[in-house]
Amino acid sequence: MFDTIAITDVILLEKQNDALKDEHLDLEGILFDAEAGNFLLTSEGNIKKGKDPMVFTVSEDGKFSDSYAVPENLLAKSNKNPRNNGTFEGLAASHDGKGIWVAMELPLETDGPKAKLYPTKSPVRITYFDKKTGKATKQFPYRLDRIAKIPWLYFAVNGVTDLLEYAPDKFLILERGFASGHGQKGNTIRIFDVDASLATNTLDINNLRVSFNNPASKKLLYDFKWQKDY
Repeated sequence: MFDTIAITDVILLEKQNDALKDEHLDLEGILFDAEAGNFLLTSEGNIKKGKDPMVFTVSEDGKFSDSYAVPENLLAKSNKNPRNNGTFEGLAASHDGKGIWVAMELPLETDGPKAKLYPTKSPVRITYFDKKTGKATKQFPYRLDRIAKIPWLYFAVNGVTDLLEYAPDKFLILERGFASGHGQKGNTIRIFDVDASLATNTLDINNLRVSFNNPASKKLLYDFKWQKDY
């Protein structure tokens, strides 16, 4: 168990680099690539302002290195309508070290609704990027669980926040929900064991509402409400 965290250094991003200065950096995921000696970062961008989500690398001293090519249907101006503050969130190295996985937090509007209090078909896209080419080569749909708590005020959400590939096409996926009006007990956090080995490759499927797709299978592994002090 951790009892102390000490911050010994702060790395400032080179935001004046031409590749970053006009972007909206809403940073979410971070991954250190020991082999390359750099950091990978995800940014949700700002869909309302037409700023794209990003996956990019920086050196250990914060200098921009390169960016990954985001699939067109996930860009801010896509007619598939990514949701503002619901794009690139989770980030993980692939099990074989040859690529990275990037998870959307919420579904594209054309793919399905946001999670509700009742069960819905709310698929988020989880995309694999090849590290050598910087391009997306496959993707699978993952359906969110319903919102676990009744919001006493006007807002509730549930989405993917992080993931880990522990074996080929096998993942631990973290879903975080929030229901307003519960004070400090408004969050729900659940970890799922996920098998994407039979999931449809949705990289070239534009609309998950109308096109057949087989989502990754999932089972609840741990719900933090089981903690007595949660």
